[in-house]
Amino acid sequence: FKQGPNEGKWLEYDERGVPTKTIKKKKITKKEKDALEMQYLEAKKQHLQYLQDVEAWEQRKQEAEAALEHSDRLRWAFRQVGSEKNAPLSVAELEELFRVMGWAQLTRKEVSLLQKRAGDLAE
Repeated sequence: FKQGPNEGKWLEYDERGVPTKTIKKKKITKKEKDALEMQYLEAKKQHLQYLQDVEAWEQRKQEAEAALEHSDRLRWAFRQVGSEKNAPLSVAELEELFRVMGWAQLTRKEVSLLQKRAGDLAE
């Protein structure tokens, strides 16, 4: 009630933010009060729906991440290692990627060699 078409129309508000007095310091009429109450309830309903939609989207996002571990393990591991899910990995993060992938059979020397070669290619 403080923005958009209602901006500058109201002076006082109740604890919920519904106007109680006009800008001319007059109490609102019963008809105005009913209309404002309906407007408030509709806005509250839309806000609750928005919060439910956001929660459902977050849940779907978590489920998709969990499913990715089984459907595309390499992409899942890549997303676990980097600080940014879509950013390229640094050469130093290769060892962490190999660990997340479960490639423990690589020796320390092999990992160092792979990091060196990747560093050469990156330059």
